[in-house]
Order: sequence, then C-alpha cells, then structure tokens
Amino acid sequence: MIREMCDRHPPHGWTWIEGYQLDSRGLATTKRELFVLVEGVRRAAGPAPTGPARCRPAMRLSARAEE
Repeated sequence: MIREMCDRHPPHGWTWIEGYQLDSRGLATTKRELFVLVEGVRRAAGPAPTGPARCRPAMRLSARAEE
C-alpha cells in the first residue's frame, strides 16, 4: 500500500487505498486503487511505514464566525 486516499468520503468502516501490483520478482507493475473494509486490512511483513497510519479527520468550517 502506498497511501490511504483521504480526499474520498466512503461509508464508515470503509476506505480507499492506493498501491502497486507486484510481479514475481517483487517489482511494481501496475498502480491500483482499492475500496476496502478497514477491519479486513492486515499489515504484510516488510519495511516499517514512513508516514502516518491514518488520514487526519477533515476539519469542519462554519459559515459564520462564533461570537
């Protein structure tokens, strides 16, 4: 997996991830986008992630300033 796609808004418990399909030598061949149930995703053995594990929640902005 490369990243979780934070610009999409799937139903609760689901997310979009982006990654690459690997060939038999472990080389990336095709970029893929997957719609997955978060509960069913498991971390594979490999290098430790370098970025945040999850997207930050979107900030909600008000149309009028609070007084």
